[in-house]
Amino acid sequence: MGWCSLSPTIPSSLLYINSTRSLRTLHLNGNHFGFSVFHWLFNLSRINTHLVDVDLSYNQLKGPIPDLFSNLKHLAFLDLSWNNLQGRLLEKLRDLCSLQVLSLGGNNLTKKFNSIVQTLSRCEHMELQALDLSSNALWGSLSDSGIFSRLSLLRQLDLSWNKLDGAISEDIRQLSKLEYLDLSCNSLEGEVSPGHFAGLSRLQHLSLANNHDLVLNFSRNWIPPFQLDTINLRSCILGPQFPKWLQSQTNFTYLDISNSSISNSVPVLFWSLLQPNLVYLNMSHNNISGTLPDTPINFAFFPLIDLSSNSLERAAPVFQGNVRALILSNNMFQNVVPLLCPTTHLMYLKAIELSNNLLSGELHSDCWIYMDRLEILHLENNNLSGRLPSFYGLENLKSLHLRNNSFSGGLPSSLKYCRSIVLLDLWFNSLSGCISPELENNFPSSLLVLSLQGNNFLGSIPLSLCQLSSLQILGLSFNNLSGAIPKGINCLLGMTETPDGNRTSQGSLSIDYDYTYGGIFYSVEYINTKTDAASLVWKGTEISHMKKLRLVKMIDISSNAIEGDIPDTISFLTGLVSLNLSRNNLTGSITKKIGRLSSLESLDLSSNQLSGQIPESLSSLSFLGVLDLSNNNLSGEIPSGTQLRGFDPSTYVGNPELYGRPLPRKCSRGQTPVDSPTEKSFEQKDDDDDSDVFPWLYISIVLGFVTGFWGICGTLMLGYRSRL
Repeated sequence: MGWCSLSPTIPSSLLYINSTRSLRTLHLNGNHFGFSVFHWLFNLSRINTHLVDVDLSYNQLKGPIPDLFSNLKHLAFLDLSWNNLQGRLLEKLRDLCSLQVLSLGGNNLTKKFNSIVQTLSRCEHMELQALDLSSNALWGSLSDSGIFSRLSLLRQLDLSWNKLDGAISEDIRQLSKLEYLDLSCNSLEGEVSPGHFAGLSRLQHLSLANNHDLVLNFSRNWIPPFQLDTINLRSCILGPQFPKWLQSQTNFTYLDISNSSISNSVPVLFWSLLQPNLVYLNMSHNNISGTLPDTPINFAFFPLIDLSSNSLERAAPVFQGNVRALILSNNMFQNVVPLLCPTTHLMYLKAIELSNNLLSGELHSDCWIYMDRLEILHLENNNLSGRLPSFYGLENLKSLHLRNNSFSGGLPSSLKYCRSIVLLDLWFNSLSGCISPELENNFPSSLLVLSLQGNNFLGSIPLSLCQLSSLQILGLSFNNLSGAIPKGINCLLGMTETPDGNRTSQGSLSIDYDYTYGGIFYSVEYINTKTDAASLVWKGTEISHMKKLRLVKMIDISSNAIEGDIPDTISFLTGLVSLNLSRNNLTGSITKKIGRLSSLESLDLSSNQLSGQIPESLSSLSFLGVLDLSNNNLSGEIPSGTQLRGFDPSTYVGNPELYGRPLPRKCSRGQTPVDSPTEKSFEQKDDDDDSDVFPWLYISIVLGFVTGFWGICGTLMLGYRSRL
């Protein structure tokens, strides 16, 4: 009855089980059961003493389990994973000597691993074969002598995502039956040598990933005793030489040695050993040099291959076309034609990532004829030139990144064949001409992101652009556009969605590659965090947003020659997060309805010719964190309240008739600064007081001086005359 979403209390339909004395298997995983399920289970166990298999995973169990758990003497399979169990849980299991499989991953266990082993090994004849303690907070070292000898029957051991540290004891080689070992995502360190694996001839799955100070120190002549199916050594130290022992592994379907300090070339023999059943290959973020072989490799399961962030050069490899995703960014590839313009066979590629290379030359119009499955294409930050090729045949394309190249000419009408496109990024090329008035016919309704910044487009913004009802990010900055902002801008319904998600996005930029092979489930994300990046300019700085696109709504039309008013209809775009209309020729006043843009976080209207007062409604935008109204003709007092008066004075400079905090002074056009009314009321009072006090002070001083002078002189003269 797993994954039935039953209520937290035990349904009456299960109570009849209490009268069943022969129950052996009980699966209630994936429901919402709380602590009360334990009381029901132990009442059941008093009658049903032969329970062998209990699965309560993915529920809402919290705290410790009762002592009565030890009554299940015949229990062989126990799965309590992905709950919130804690406390003295493992001490209650010490008498379950029939346990063969124990799964406690995804809880909140905080014990020392050595004490757990001691608890589980108290039975004289322990039968434990699979132990999963992953995703807890276990601590301690794996270097203690004898720590693994007590678990000699183990076939599977998963201690990943804990807080284990120190070196790994060579005693691990005593686990001679071990087939699955996962120690990834801990803080293990020290060296791993051939001695650790001397007795592990049955090992098929090895994962030591994300132990950044763990060094795999094997001689070049070492031949492992095992044949691995899964090898995950990401972010361990394998280099600087390419690990030669990998050439002895001829059965692996999953290999990840990314970020492992490898800095030489890959032996040619290694590529010939890749098997048709490969599903994932990742050697990214090393310093691997040289070229890739041109020999065809036929894969059966359409793998994802990631060789990005290395020093590979020359032509991008083809891999015979039956690869699902090929990630080659941040290398030194120069020739992309063999990959993008095949001439002999169909390509099964869904994603190609070739950004940040040395690609140059033109893309021919027949490049895509064999790539009808392509969904994501990254060619940004290269030196590709010429006109944009025809996009005929790319009906499944979702995300196209061509920014920062040297493409010229206009937008091809063939983009209309990309009926599934979600993101179009052509930022910083040399594209020119007018944006077609028939834009809605050239772009499908699925378009979420349109980025045309940094080109040479002319003419006005076509009204037809407003018919792209799903559009959520619009970038037209740094062009030569003129005319007015279309009043029909309120038809961009995709920008009316608020962060609460009142509207549903029409597209997604995520592609997941899921493989099931040999009982192992792989899920590999091509786009990090299931998002794609979109960029905008805030105060002249490019910012890359990695939020999910349904939460990011942006318009950037800055640095053009747009004129006229800001239309009131823009206030209907209530989901806007960023609005940048700066460095244009906009006139008129700021619409009083701007306060309706309740989601706005950034507003830049600087360097225009806007006049009038700042609307009071602007002070109601509680999320506003970036504001620039500088270099306009705004006048009057800045609206009161901390929201607007809390910004830096640079927000308002260059508006001679604007006053109020945070501006200290009011300036009249063509005059030197004079005091603002508020300041003047205090300073004038001081001036008036001074004007009254100082004249009388001077008179008093003079009179005092005259009186004193003649008083003294008169006395002396009278005395002198009396002596005469």
